[in-house]
Amino acid sequence: MGKACREAVEGTYPDLHVNYGKIQISAGRLQLPTDIHLHLDPLSHTATFSWNAQLVYPFLPGSANDRINIVCFDPVHPAEVKTSPEYIRAVGKAVVTLDEMWHPATTHFWIYFTSHDLQDISNSVYIQPE
Repeated sequence: MGKACREAVEGTYPDLHVNYGKIQISAGRLQLPTDIHLHLDPLSHTATFSWNAQLVYPFLPGSANDRINIVCFDPVHPAEVKTSPEYIRAVGKAVVTLDEMWHPATTHFWIYFTSHDLQDISNSVYIQPE
């Protein structure tokens, strides 16, 4: 929490704001996909993530069965955070249903991977919808 406050809070008092893109959820060596996309559907309240499932960096750890972790946060309802660890890298796609009260346009998203044995983790990536 302290790191996020130091790195993501911007502005001058009393006009402070959070730059969510600067918040890092995880840090590690597990390789991230080269091409991550997010599409929001406000009618169904779903966030669809897609990525290139191929591993492209042979010098970095990674496997087809790495788990994808998605963190969703709506600052209008800050007491709730939704995470989704049920998909794997090889699938190349994940769909997350947001709570009905959440506003997809103001929800923030991060994605990161963990190895199937939970021994490795990737850096997180802040993702904005296309």
